[in-house]
Amino acid sequence: MLLAAMMALCTAATGLLQPAAPTFPVLVLLAAFGASATGWNGVYPAEVARLAPPGMAGTATGGSLSVTFFGVVLGPAVFGGVSGLFGSYSAGYIALAIPTALCCWSLWSSARAARAAGAA
Repeated sequence: MLLAAMMALCTAATGLLQPAAPTFPVLVLLAAFGASATGWNGVYPAEVARLAPPGMAGTATGGSLSVTFFGVVLGPAVFGGVSGLFGSYSAGYIALAIPTALCCWSLWSSARAARAAGAA
């Protein structure tokens, strides 16, 4: 959830960058963006494997990653299409921030529901 929030914020912030932005803050933003965007790569499959039925970890992780990495196929096309439509890379970044923020909200809602169920 925290990685999703960080990715959404970094994506939106990248979309708001101006050409005259000072170099150092841009580098800090890009480092944070890179850290958030790559941070899930080990956590996600490990959690899928942990939740998989016995003997099904490989099938579960392979199946979930094939769906997850569909974004690698679709993302650049969406980014390019939105950027081209609006004539700005900023629009592409903002468009990608929206589903990332929705994922963060979904994870937060699920965690909150799980805590509420555990407390009951």
